[in-house]
Amino acid sequence: MSKESITPAFNTFALGVEVECDSLAEVSKAFSDTCFKDTSLDRDVGDLLDVIRSDITSFAPKTNYIALGRNVQKALKKCNEFPELFDQMSKEREERLKTVRLAIEEEKKALDLQFRARAQEMKKACNARLSELELQYSSCPPS
Repeated sequence: MSKESITPAFNTFALGVEVECDSLAEVSKAFSDTCFKDTSLDRDVGDLLDVIRSDITSFAPKTNYIALGRNVQKALKKCNEFPELFDQMSKEREERLKTVRLAIEEEKKALDLQFRARAQEMKKACNARLSELELQYSSCPPS
């Protein structure tokens, strides 16, 4: 089988995998951490592409195809696990956001109460000063 007859079929397959992985990557930047965190998988996929692009001899293969296939399967398994991991991370993020929002609301309420109490004190002080000024004014002789 010639290199030219293998390459288009594999390129179509690889393009399909790339498109699928690209669409997942758009969903979250965490895709690269969950799907291809193990860089040896990228290297092994690259080795597979190099072998397919080169002239393949059946007598002395340069690559351990069984191990390579196993590593490719691991990569695909990680890609398949991504939606579950993404959902789990989304739930954890929502829980953290909820906790932060509650803490912010509590702090806001505490500050609101503080400012209201301070405003009441200022109002009382102003009313007391106003009463003093009114008394002073009323005690002044008319001119």
